[in-house]
Amino acid sequence: MAGDFVPGRPLRNLAMAVAGVFGYAVLLLMQYCVLAHTTTKYWLRKWRHRIEHASINAATGYASVVVIKERTHELADKPRNVGLLFLEEKIDLEVVAKVILWCLALGVESVSAYDINGTLLNKLDTLKEITRNTLVDARYKKSAVEFVVARPEGEDDGRREGGQKEFTGVPVYVVTPIDGKGGLVAAFRKICDDCKLGIIDEKDITQEMLDKYIKGKTTSSFNKSEYSGMPEPQLAMRFGGWGSVLGYPAWHINYSEILDLGSHRNVLLSEFIEILEKYNKIEKRFGK
Repeated sequence: MAGDFVPGRPLRNLAMAVAGVFGYAVLLLMQYCVLAHTTTKYWLRKWRHRIEHASINAATGYASVVVIKERTHELADKPRNVGLLFLEEKIDLEVVAKVILWCLALGVESVSAYDINGTLLNKLDTLKEITRNTLVDARYKKSAVEFVVARPEGEDDGRREGGQKEFTGVPVYVVTPIDGKGGLVAAFRKICDDCKLGIIDEKDITQEMLDKYIKGKTTSSFNKSEYSGMPEPQLAMRFGGWGSVLGYPAWHINYSEILDLGSHRNVLLSEFIEILEKYNKIEKRFGK
């Protein structure tokens, strides 16, 4: 076969080896060029925001709340439910609390927060304390948000605040990578149980039926929302993880508009507002 090592033909073998190394080097160079272009574009945009919107980005606490309300009150289409996808290895909880405050100032009905390593869940008590302090600094009550550990039905770990009761504040659902796998396991387990009980016939199992079980929308006894009422976000703000959601339950963002904000550690208020303005202008795909 062409390109294989041929005994007794050292020059040909050497040429093929050189060609292989050269081709690999070209691919690496192309990757570095794309990375350099993306990085340069990102930092140019970042500095443009810092220079052109210096007064906006200087706002903190209550001042940031005022800025958000002033800059977004004329937007015709604002997301009611927002998803925050932190797809970076290290998570800055103070930044997470700040972004939650910004969402609260926007007037959202719920927030879902996700990270790839489960840091938000593992450090939930710390996040709660930081968020409460952030809220107080912005002249909100400590109870303005209520954290909920999102779990598939039947997998409540005891750390849920609120459960099925009415929320006293805006619910912030903490989602982990386990939830995506747990939802699939729960769906398949329920399908097996319903087959044994004669509720459904195994011959009737289709992709559509599987989707309904995954989303918790069947006519069988599995009729509760997988995340106990957690709404699907209209807007998912992605921090890092370009082009991927890295473990976030994919069936829970079927109709979400996913917009990128780069690294969360240096996110600017003007970038947050710009994303909302972009969301307001785009034609919603609704799963298309």
